[in-house]
Amino acid sequence: MLHARCAVTVLLALCAGGCVIPQRDAAREVLDPDTGATVTAMGTALEFYSPRPDLGLQAASFAQLGAMETNRMGERRLLLWLSVLPGGAAAQQDQAEIPKSLTIVSGTAEHRPALVASAAGDIGLSRTPFKRPGDWAHDAYFDVDLDQLREFVTADPLALVITSADGSVQRYELWKPERGSLAQFIEKIAPE
Repeated sequence: MLHARCAVTVLLALCAGGCVIPQRDAAREVLDPDTGATVTAMGTALEFYSPRPDLGLQAASFAQLGAMETNRMGERRLLLWLSVLPGGAAAQQDQAEIPKSLTIVSGTAEHRPALVASAAGDIGLSRTPFKRPGDWAHDAYFDVDLDQLREFVTADPLALVITSADGSVQRYELWKPERGSLAQFIEKIAPE
């Protein structure tokens, strides 16, 4: 009984003392240690999947899409980070599923953002601000604007169509419908 009272007292003291528990979806701002650029990024990237039953068991491919803003001495740029994690035999092929173009299906609209780079170094960063899903994942960065991001928060469906370096085209469906991370990112960079 005494231990329970102590635990409750400690918990109340932490809450009253301003203890803040970070939210998983909260947008975050980081300073790139090597380039000095400030990067604001979604707390959690959106996750997409593409089943590949033709390739056997556990052959689904996954993609993550995260919004980010770079800031170099007041020069801001909105970008989408795309990371594709191939499944099955495709994971062993060098050119398989390396993204070369992206179509974002947003409700009845389709957006084809311009490919900017295939590596963080090409956009002036030493590393991506997102946790990559695997060492063998293929990354790409695309231009995006604020109106498009706002549309993506509520679009139904929201899907990706990725054309790879080998010419293959694959559709990815939104795996988890929660898009709070994107909404919080938009609120951080463009509060209304």
